[in-house]
Amino acid sequence: VPPNTPPGTTIHVQIPGQNRLVAAVVPPGNVRQFHVAYDDVPAPVQSELQVQSQSMVPAGQVLVLVQIPPGTPAGTTMHVQVPGEQNRVIEAVVPPGNVSQFHVAYTP
Repeated sequence: VPPNTPPGTTIHVQIPGQNRLVAAVVPPGNVRQFHVAYDDVPAPVQSELQVQSQSMVPAGQVLVLVQIPPGTPAGTTMHVQVPGEQNRVIEAVVPPGNVSQFHVAYTP
């Protein structure tokens, strides 16, 4: 559980060994981790927004979904770990608007 994430908050967790996320609600209490049940099915059908986002990504780049901690203002620079690259961090600026997550393109 990300630091300072209150119970009842929806977070997105990557399924080990798969390139997909599932939504999970942080349970009550002061928990640092918890188990999430998921269906072991092929990659889900992408939403229209996901397809549109991916079609705007420059060639050779991929998207990473960034979760914004509650209370983080727009314009804040966050440091995001690149999935699958243990020692690589990229910068991402929180966009304007009341969003809880956004995508950032990077070159793997």
